[in-house]
Amino acid sequence: MSEPIDMVPSEEVELEWQERALCAQTDPEAFFPDGNGGVTQAKKICKRCDVVQECREYAVDEPEEHGVWGGMSQQQLGRIRRARGQECRRCGAVFRYRRTKSASPPRYCGPECRAADRRSAQA
Repeated sequence: MSEPIDMVPSEEVELEWQERALCAQTDPEAFFPDGNGGVTQAKKICKRCDVVQECREYAVDEPEEHGVWGGMSQQQLGRIRRARGQECRRCGAVFRYRRTKSASPPRYCGPECRAADRRSAQA
């Protein structure tokens, strides 16, 4: 008789790198600084971390809006996100966008998709 297979949810497997991250063993306040001096300190810690690449990919994919992730400030991560483009929530088209005063990136490629998504949500 075979042994039962222990199934781990994919999200847990995908995020197991966080347990190995140096920031998990450091004061979290260091990665959510008020000024540029704190950003520099956080980046120094990230340079020594074995999972900095996984952390950076997570921050770009999941749009973390606060703190230093993968050794990058929010401004640096924002540049990567904008250059890579954003996928429209409605039609799936990849579009580029310009930085605006809004903190979060747009979810739709244009007003038509935004309107269509709102109509379907109301139905």
